[in-house]
Amino acid sequence: MSSEEKVLLPHHEQQNLCTTRLPYRQGRKLTAVKVYTIARESNHLLIFGVPSLNLRQETKSLFIKFGKLLQFNISTQHKADIFTETYHAQFERIHTARIAKKMLDTKNFYGGILHVCYAPELESIEETRLKLLTRHNDVVFRLKNLSKERVEKKEHPKDDKVEIQTKKLNMGVINTISFGEEIKDISCKRKKEYSQSPVISKQFKPCFVDKVKNTQSETSIEQKDIEIVDCTSVEKEVVSNIDEALNYKNFGNEVVRKVSEKPINKIKFTLHKS
Repeated sequence: MSSEEKVLLPHHEQQNLCTTRLPYRQGRKLTAVKVYTIARESNHLLIFGVPSLNLRQETKSLFIKFGKLLQFNISTQHKADIFTETYHAQFERIHTARIAKKMLDTKNFYGGILHVCYAPELESIEETRLKLLTRHNDVVFRLKNLSKERVEKKEHPKDDKVEIQTKKLNMGVINTISFGEEIKDISCKRKKEYSQSPVISKQFKPCFVDKVKNTQSETSIEQKDIEIVDCTSVEKEVVSNIDEALNYKNFGNEVVRKVSEKPINKIKFTLHKS
């Protein structure tokens, strides 16, 4: 087929990149302004700009990552630049073809820049019918999901202000060291509390309370003579002798069993003179 008879339709041509977008609409990569409808999309793709270096397997492995391929051949019906080839790829699903076009368009491939475009003119009547039906089903499914979300929002409205109830933890009573009559007052209060609750006094009353009262009456000790020893102070002596308990005095003098040294293995070589 001569170069004049080869086809290059307007939607196959690569458009110039848009450089007049506003900064907040401009992404990281410059793209052209082009609108696609379901009629213009297709599972047939044309790949322009592949270097003519017998790269059929390499390009096929590049496109097969996105989905199942039904057809992948060199297209002789479409125009190609000098030292380049044009390939035709047919995917099983239109969704995979859409992703492959988005990811591989303007990709540097073996020194050449690829140009991937849709080819809806290569579809059959059955393929176009299935394409439109799948699009119709997808739109209906999305509309149903949107209606369900709206109904759920109306039935269960979310309150913007959420009341958080905070509870204070009871960390117990502060421990205080007291002398003299303050100790008597505390003991009297505890006795009154036990006496007011009859159930607790029956269940948890100890059997040796009377004996303790008799001993206290017999041994009258003045509370002023009680001495409080601060075990944490440096000036006082240690309460328990740690050296004797842990045997620190004999540390390092233990009897260690000695292992007998083995003689070094020696290898003797005998040379027989002939």
